Amino acid sequence: MSLFDQFNSNEIDDIAPMAHMSSETDFDEPIGSSGYISARLNLEEELPIFSKKLVDYRPPHPLVKLVVSNDIIVMALANRSVSRLSLDNAAAIDNVEFTKRLDDSIHNIFLDPFGRHLLISMASGEVYYLHASSKKAKLLSKVKGVIDSVAWNRLATAQELSTREILIGTNKGMIYEAEIEPSEPGIFKDKDEKYFKPVYNIAKDGVQPVTGLRFEQFPSNMQDPKDKRYFVIAATPTRIYQFVGVVSTGETPIFGGLFANYEITPGFHEMPGDLGYSELHFFSQLRGLPQSFAWLTGPGIYHGSLLYGSQNVGDSVLEQTSLLNYPTSATGGSGAPFSMCMTEFHFLLLHRDHLQAVCVLNGEAIYEDTVPRKFGALRALAMDSIKGTIWAYSDSTIFEIGVHKEDRHVWKMFLEKGQFELALQYCHGNLANEDRVLKAQAEHFFAAKKYKLAATYFSRTFSSFEEVALKFIEKNERDALREYLSRKLEALKPQDKTQNAMIFTWLVEIFLSQLNSLRDDGEMDKHNSLQEEFRKFLAERVNVALQNTDSKQAKDMDVKPATFYDLLASHGRMDDLLYFAGLIEDYERIISHHIQHENCVAALDVLTEQQKNLELYYKFSPVLMQHAPGETILAWMRNGSLDPRRLIPALVRYDTYATLGAPRSVNHAVKYLEFCVNQLRNTDQAIHNYLVSLYAKLPDEEPMLTFLSNQVQAPCFDLKYALRLCTQEQKKRACVEIYSAMGLYEEAVELALQVDIELAKENANKPEDDEQLQKKLWLRIARYVVEIDNDILRAMAFLTESNLLKIEDILPFFPDFATIDDFKDAICSSLEEYNRHIEDLKTEMYEATESANFIRTDIQELRNKCIIVSGADKCALCNFPLLARQFYVFPCQHSFHADCMIQELLPFLNNVQRARVSDLQQRINQERMNAQVLRASGDSSSEVEPTVVIPKGDRYKTELDDIVAGECLFCGDLMVKTIDQPFISSVELSTEGASWRL
Repeated sequence: MSLFDQFNSNEIDDIAPMAHMSSETDFDEPIGSSGYISARLNLEEELPIFSKKLVDYRPPHPLVKLVVSNDIIVMALANRSVSRLSLDNAAAIDNVEFTKRLDDSIHNIFLDPFGRHLLISMASGEVYYLHASSKKAKLLSKVKGVIDSVAWNRLATAQELSTREILIGTNKGMIYEAEIEPSEPGIFKDKDEKYFKPVYNIAKDGVQPVTGLRFEQFPSNMQDPKDKRYFVIAATPTRIYQFVGVVSTGETPIFGGLFANYEITPGFHEMPGDLGYSELHFFSQLRGLPQSFAWLTGPGIYHGSLLYGSQNVGDSVLEQTSLLNYPTSATGGSGAPFSMCMTEFHFLLLHRDHLQAVCVLNGEAIYEDTVPRKFGALRALAMDSIKGTIWAYSDSTIFEIGVHKEDRHVWKMFLEKGQFELALQYCHGNLANEDRVLKAQAEHFFAAKKYKLAATYFSRTFSSFEEVALKFIEKNERDALREYLSRKLEALKPQDKTQNAMIFTWLVEIFLSQLNSLRDDGEMDKHNSLQEEFRKFLAERVNVALQNTDSKQAKDMDVKPATFYDLLASHGRMDDLLYFAGLIEDYERIISHHIQHENCVAALDVLTEQQKNLELYYKFSPVLMQHAPGETILAWMRNGSLDPRRLIPALVRYDTYATLGAPRSVNHAVKYLEFCVNQLRNTDQAIHNYLVSLYAKLPDEEPMLTFLSNQVQAPCFDLKYALRLCTQEQKKRACVEIYSAMGLYEEAVELALQVDIELAKENANKPEDDEQLQKKLWLRIARYVVEIDNDILRAMAFLTESNLLKIEDILPFFPDFATIDDFKDAICSSLEEYNRHIEDLKTEMYEATESANFIRTDIQELRNKCIIVSGADKCALCNFPLLARQFYVFPCQHSFHADCMIQELLPFLNNVQRARVSDLQQRINQERMNAQVLRASGDSSSEVEPTVVIPKGDRYKTELDDIVAGECLFCGDLMVKTIDQPFISSVELSTEGASWRL
């Protein structure tokens, strides 16, 4: 076994510890929500709270003192040495000897919370310091006196080398402030002991040792961030002192000003007795500020909690203090212990031969263990404030005191005191214990007639549902019963369909009954308040239902919506019914309700403002169009997502209703359809056809004509259907427009003659690409005027209105009895027109002859014209010498290499021309190669007859010249055609742009 392995021994535990003082048994949590509790014992709970274990280690010399911090154990031995070890590596023990004086002994040792700094106080008054990284203790020359207590600076971190400011209490009643800082780990210099200065003298009224000392910085309500408020608590065997104030910064000692405030009137609490020693202990969680304190005195343990706020000089940080008398031991003995330590809920008291644990809450001893005499008399207890371990020791033996779930029964004690919230807090999730606390709290409030509070806590218990409900029914507390039912409903799971439905229905009945009673009694303020609560309840239940389903309808509610509607209707709560329908988004029912009550405006508000389901528009629009057509049409026009085709039934029903005699000042159907056509640009043929049918029924033909004129280019309606309707309704002008749109100009003109001659003329001019048809139509109009109207002068006027008609065209229409005087002027004008036309033709013939002569002269001159090309001339495209290869020269003096010009011209030729150019180039090259072969063969043999080569290549070259060299590249039509093209291409532009940026 390693040095600090622990073991349980029967010979150690001669007296069995008292693990539990109560006979009550804690049970496991309940099963489900039935209210029955499992009787299975929790064996872990039956383990004793405190237990004593012997450490398998015997010190080489009698123990004088033992301290523990952060799993670091330091033992002061009777041979004036200290042993130091870490529980993480218990086999490695540092033995440090620091004095050879035989007349001296170790009085006390003090270890900081992190286990880094050790102060060793000798009986002679010398003080030694040992750092965690050093194996040699250093005598502190400035620190003098027998030290009984040290207040370490808990603001110091584990990484700091210095102790920072600490307070030291001596056996002479002096309090000193000091700071120790070794320069390097393992090295200690004389000047590293910064200072050691007195700050307060407790021994003014008599010498008493400072047996306990603690200081902390605590938050205050002051707004100044520089305000560092501290408290210092010091204890002697009979007094406990409090010092509160602000410390100074930048000068030492920092606590000087704080203690100076208490020079005249020190604040202390005195206890009677002459014990001669005492101990001061504090309890905190996770190294936070202390929460409670305990002071071992002669009469008992003076303990309480600590309050932090804006305390100032003279104020106290200790509150709820009380004195706990020492309990009698199992052997009948009593008296003050020699040492103590405190946990969150217990005091551990050490006597010479036994160990006791006393509960802080009720003062009862819950544990006692006697130590056999062979282990020697116990000396003291030591507690690790960071790790929470507790140690007891005698001259030759060390024990570890184990603590197991010390708060397991705390909930009972708080429950007995009526501190229910604290009792619940310490149930630690044990549902059985929580249930007992909640029942007791509920019964407490029920007895105090705080029924709603009682209902709240009853709902959290596993009490019988019927029993609790009857309690409130007997007291006629409907509000409390409603609260209880609401809480139980919230706690149910969605799977509990039956329970949900039952409680929900009961709750609604209670609400409705109370609402009706208040309304009948005229208490409208209470009625409105309760109605608001009822609606809030409904909203919460709907939200719960919607969270448990993907549907937007409340299908998973506690009751079906239809059932709930019937329930509300039976109580006459129509406003609440509509509110509930809005919660579950049942807008169909709301709209139906408003329509049934002839409130179409309200129905339209719901339809347009509260819901987005387009199907409801299509369902209710037929009824709404009958009773509120204008408002309905406006609602349609505001919603651009509607399909106008699906609204046609509503429009048809409206039109039928209006036809039966209902008053109508404006045709709203036409208004909406015009909106669809003109604003929405709807092209649905059904919409346009229906609009045409409505236009056809209007007495005024102008809307139809306007519509047709806008549709003449690409009509979206059926022209044949429109023609049939207009024919039935005797809309002749509209029929003319439709005939014209169909290309039936003869029918259009024929019908227009029955309406208006001007309309006929307008339609006669429409076939602009067919002069024969135009002439035919004008002749029909002229014949109508002559034969039907018998108006010869008007017929003659057509000759000026139409360029297509001549006098000879309309002469056959005149009657035989017509005299020459009626159209003499027209005949003369016609003859003059013919004469002018003959003269124009003569002029054109003369100009053509002159132009032909000029062209022949130019051709002749061009044949005799020549251009001289010098060796310095260069190609206008590639800028190389022109005579280097084949070239073209133009009269404008521009010259190009043949291949350069072809390459430049190819992008502007069409596909056929590019293919032909490529083919001609290949043929010319082939002919040239064939000619070279023939010449070579003719030179090789002089006896062979020379072969005559037919120059087909000249023909190919001529054709190629015609394609590519018809005009100058720079001066011809090509340059004019490409005038809109940029001088620099996009690729060249990017390159040029980059060079410009450089």
